[in-house]
Amino acid sequence: MEIKEYFAGLSRLIGELPWEEIGRFVQLLREARERGSCVFVFGNGGSATTASHFACDLGKGTVTEGKPRFRVVTLH
Repeated sequence: MEIKEYFAGLSRLIGELPWEEIGRFVQLLREARERGSCVFVFGNGGSATTASHFACDLGKGTVTEGKPRFRVVTLH
């Protein structure tokens, strides 16, 4: 596969993502952060690694001055 074909396919797939559902999920996460709620993520097998990375990204990669940090826990 040529690189141009790869990116054309990627661009098509991005356009097909369920953006409304993703927006609702992001809003739920924002509300959980504002309430100080704990977000639990989990995975089984290889998905446990994905869950761990997501938790790390959520807990550390979203730190914003003046906003509370996410409280996030992985279960696996």
